[in-house]
Amino acid sequence: MNRVWRTIAAALIALPMAGAAALPVRAEGDKAAELAFNEFTVYRASPAAPYFTPGSLVMGWSYKGVLRLEMVCRNKVDLEADPDLLRAPVQALVFAGQSGFTFSAGADVPLVLNAEMGGRFVTDVTMTIDNVVIYEYSTEDLRDLRKKLLSRPSCREEARNLRFRYRQYNGAPAGLFQNQRLAIGDVTYTVAFNKDNPQALRADIQAQATKTLQVKFGLSYLNASQTQLSGSRIVVGVYPIWRNLWE
Repeated sequence: MNRVWRTIAAALIALPMAGAAALPVRAEGDKAAELAFNEFTVYRASPAAPYFTPGSLVMGWSYKGVLRLEMVCRNKVDLEADPDLLRAPVQALVFAGQSGFTFSAGADVPLVLNAEMGGRFVTDVTMTIDNVVIYEYSTEDLRDLRKKLLSRPSCREEARNLRFRYRQYNGAPAGLFQNQRLAIGDVTYTVAFNKDNPQALRADIQAQATKTLQVKFGLSYLNASQTQLSGSRIVVGVYPIWRNLWE
């Protein structure tokens, strides 16, 4: 984990300062963030809803580095009670750097927020993921669950829908998959403000910047305070077993 963190830190510190030219779509900081998510071996997903349970059949497609989800056939399971469901806590990760966390779209967060607000108010945005628990089924159990779900006539009919066929979209797999793994944790975004700008120290400006972060980057599922967005038991990611790999 120390080696991974050094890689993340080095990549993020190498990012341009806010106010520089537009970043490439796959910035080095974004690659580092993806490496950190790979410690959980999950893909970032939206919506970040816990009902995309392991075993469920889900429609997925990639957009700006995030796996977009649509429930097709849900495996209704109590995450804490199912004896077949594997569970394991993992350690926290922090994404921080000289220029802040870089989202998958390649937009430097302070740069975007400052542009929206018309001044240099924000200097950094840090994302922390804590108290993560991984929930997972073995491939053997996944096969049994898949047979059970597809034995339902309505689920079987939906699975045959051409809209859910497997294909490539935006350079990544798209279509129906079975979710093997769900990572759930506590997520916090912390906004740091420019101490050299007296306006940036005003409570109303800070609240406005934090709200802009929430709206601009689709973080409405998190609770907003003056300088933070936070939420508990948030889905960090999923792990898809695509339809073409079922047999």
